[in-house]
Amino acid sequence: VDVKRLDLVALARLDFEAHDENRFPALRLAREVMAHGMAAGAVFNGAKEAALDAFIGGRIKFLDMAQVVEDVLQKLADLPAPITLDDVYEADRQARQIASIQIAGG
Repeated sequence: VDVKRLDLVALARLDFEAHDENRFPALRLAREVMAHGMAAGAVFNGAKEAALDAFIGGRIKFLDMAQVVEDVLQKLADLPAPITLDDVYEADRQARQIASIQIAGG
């Protein structure tokens, strides 16, 4: 697909609107992750990547991705704050595993 290069000078202005968290649930999830802290960032990342891989692979629909991430965040909400890099990797691994099971229908 041939797409014309974005020329901000020619565009001259950008208009922004308030975000709608009902329409874009991933924005709400990202804000909740930042507020929660702990291992939520690693869990969010792992679940998001697993959901994206499933979407790209045609196993889930685009709008299913946020729900997968939210479900995984709820299941792993009590993980302690990571102390080491290995703790971060472990939270990410658990999130990917739970997301993969959910996506597979388990």
